[in-house]
This record gives sequence, structure tokens and C-alpha cells, in this order.
Amino acid sequence: MLLDTGKIDGKVVIAKDAILKTRIPQSIISNGGHAFNKQHFDLYALGWEMYEYEGRQFIGHTGGVNGFVTSVTLFPEERLGIIVLTNTDSNAFFEALRNEIQDAFLKLPYRNYSSVYHKWTKGREQRDEMRIKQLRDTIAMKPKTDLPLYAFAGTYKHDLYGNMTMTLKGDKLVATFEHHKGRYADVEALGKNRFLATFNEALYGTKVWPFKIDGGTVKSVTVTVADFVEFTPYEFFKVN
Repeated sequence: MLLDTGKIDGKVVIAKDAILKTRIPQSIISNGGHAFNKQHFDLYALGWEMYEYEGRQFIGHTGGVNGFVTSVTLFPEERLGIIVLTNTDSNAFFEALRNEIQDAFLKLPYRNYSSVYHKWTKGREQRDEMRIKQLRDTIAMKPKTDLPLYAFAGTYKHDLYGNMTMTLKGDKLVATFEHHKGRYADVEALGKNRFLATFNEALYGTKVWPFKIDGGTVKSVTVTVADFVEFTPYEFFKVN
């Protein structure tokens, strides 16, 4: 239906104009992001990423949540649709397999994307492990914070995500979230106004959270999670 702009077996299911409207670019993402092919544009439409791939229009998107990642790709000019389903939270397989299929269909040279993505993945993992080790080494030195730990404890509010509670437990804080039962983060001092937040679910990652302090009082904390889950930082304001 998507490849035939709204029709299945000649019958209109969704109006062609509605399908085409979702493919009108709304913003620019980047340029030249493919490992092997020149990419003259990379745009974002209404729920679709769009770029030029070897002279063809690429329309696609991925999606994921705890337990799986999926990929949907369309090449309307070629009448080609590729769907890849995986059963892990974070992997490069869905991209590697998609690229292998589309290159084979377009009769492009074999590039062994599995090897390429494995190298990238291992390199990223090694860099992440080194970064976390350095941060934990800093925590082990018990660096001095701008205010006593108890000053950072309390309730923080974000208009979208609701309340987050920072509870002092020994020499660390524990962050819990009003609307995410069972999920929490250990928040350990890195010195001054910076803390390392480690979520109990590995999917959400380990991130540095900076607190904003003004006049000897904690005003807010900027909360981030793993990029796979959410790229955007959110500022929670202390209410008590």
C-alpha cells in the first residue's frame, strides 16, 4: 500500500495525497551520512527519514523499545520494501541487513556491512567502557561537591515527566520517577555540581547529570538517558 501510494490490488485504501503529504520534508537532518555512498541530502518528513541512495529515493524509519528494534524501508521507484525485525534493544544488525538487501537488489558491490558495523560497535563499546571507568575512578576518590549531599535531595519537577525524587542513601542519591514505577538511578558525586547517574535498567545508560546551583541553593538538574532512548536533555526544577 505504501509503495503504491495508498492502493492495494488497485483499490484505494488511503488517499494518495495523504500518503504524499507524509513525504514532504519538514527539516534537514544531515548530509553525507552513509559509509560508502554519497548522500546529497538527508531530510525528515512526517515520520519518515528521506534521502537519496545511489540515485533512488530512500524513505524509511526505525523504532525500538525494551526488547526489540525494527526497521521499515521503502524504495518507491524500485517497488522495493524492506522490513527487519530484531529481538534485542540495541543492535546494528537491523541496519547491516537492510543495507545488504538493498545493495543486492540494486546490484551494488558486496561490502560486508556485518563486518563494518561490528567494528564500529566494538569501537563504541570500548570507548564507552573507558569513559565509564574514568568516571568511576573519580567517584572512588570521593570528590567534594559544591554543597553537602543532603542539599541535593528532595523533589524535582518537570512539566512533562512529573516528579522525580532524589533520596539520600549513604554516600549517594537515588532518583525515582513518579510515572516510571520500578525504574531508578543511583546518582553518585563526581565533584562540584556534577553527578554520575546509573540506571537500574542498562537500556537507559549511565550519564553525567549537572545540577544548577544559585545562591547556595540547588535550583535544578539536567536529566539525560542513553541516546538510543532519547537524545533530548530535560531540566527538572527542585520544588522542595
